[in-house]
Amino acid sequence: MTLKWRYALDGLDWEELADLYRVAPLGNKNSSGLKTVFTASMFKCFVYDAGKLIGAGRALADGVDCAYLCDVAVHPSHRGLQNGGEKVSPKTWPCPWSFARCARYWEPRNSLKCD
Repeated sequence: MTLKWRYALDGLDWEELADLYRVAPLGNKNSSGLKTVFTASMFKCFVYDAGKLIGAGRALADGVDCAYLCDVAVHPSHRGLQNGGEKVSPKTWPCPWSFARCARYWEPRNSLKCD
């Protein structure tokens, strides 16, 4: 398994993203709402396996000091799988940007994890 991490909205299939959130399960989010929140977020990340979207997340940030990772979704078929020693899990989602403080919100019942 070779995962491809992308950090731009170019070529994103918004319906595929909505389907990912539905099966994750992070609720029924429509594609137009997702487009609004991901476009407004300073940072975003999408993970693909063999061309299929299997993970997504975004960060609200000030660009220097603090970030709030939210809407992190990993397809159930890929949760807990190892990729070169890296666990694919909403709880361990990597933050590729350097911030002094990074809060993570990955699902409603686990509301906040601060680093």
